[in-house]
Amino acid sequence: MLRDSDHEIQNCDPFSYTSTMKACACLASTQLTLQLHAHLVKLHLGAHTCIQNSLVDMYIKCGAIPLVEVVFLDIESPSLCCWNNMIYGYSKLYGPFEALRAFNRMPQHDNVTWNTLIFVFSQHGFAVRCLGMFVEMCNLGFRPNFMTYGTVLSACANIFDLEWGAHLHARILQMEHSLDLYLGNGLIDMYAKCGCLELARRVFDRVGERNQVSWTCLIVGVAQFGLGEDAFTLFNQMRLDFVVLDDFTLATILGVCSGHRRNAIITMYAKCGDIEKASLAFRLMPLRDIISWTAMINAFSQNGDIDRARQCFDTMCNV
Repeated sequence: MLRDSDHEIQNCDPFSYTSTMKACACLASTQLTLQLHAHLVKLHLGAHTCIQNSLVDMYIKCGAIPLVEVVFLDIESPSLCCWNNMIYGYSKLYGPFEALRAFNRMPQHDNVTWNTLIFVFSQHGFAVRCLGMFVEMCNLGFRPNFMTYGTVLSACANIFDLEWGAHLHARILQMEHSLDLYLGNGLIDMYAKCGCLELARRVFDRVGERNQVSWTCLIVGVAQFGLGEDAFTLFNQMRLDFVVLDDFTLATILGVCSGHRRNAIITMYAKCGDIEKASLAFRLMPLRDIISWTAMINAFSQNGDIDRARQCFDTMCNV
């Protein structure tokens, strides 16, 4: 698009540029973003609302946060969409309270506005303030959706507020007859962190399609209360459920398991012939002892990788 002739570009509808800006945002390329913005200025398309909205969104997603404010302040009458994007932009640039000041300057709000502000305060660790905003949102007649509840559940989990979490659970059940995965995971995490493992397991069992987040929340919740054997049993059940483990999930599980259980995970993967997963588990271990190193050396040897076994042994000797 940027290499087309001026004649071809000038014949483009402004809406056609929004797709190009979305592509730039996905690439997270500030250079392409600046080039495209320069073309838009040259063609006097900056006054179109769709262009303004996309510019703000594009700069935020490219991580060019300081430039977002310049673009935003140049807009004579920002749309609601622009304002909503800037709440997040201001939070990244100046913190949540500057985002709140922007919120207070807005001529109007919608559900997206409230969800964004609540999310911003939750992400910055202001859980109590987040809950207060949720109450205010409801009192003003805005209807929370699954995004709102997910954010507020996370806030409850972070401050171990079981009473509020249970209240939200009741509201969710009034709103939805069945739990989707997103809210189900939020409830599992909240109950587990608050020490209500039975309720966490009950929600876990009721969530139809469980993913690695569901399992990780439950395993970590069980392990943090000293139930290492139960956590390891859940980990084995997770494997039997053919859940794909990513680095974060495996690192989280290794972080809460006891030393001998971490070593057992390496041995387990080695016996299954999954040497790469065994190696990953070894690398992600927060602490390694002689048993860990021996388990990894044996894993390489049993799977015929003598060179890596020897390299692992040499590294162990130099630690």
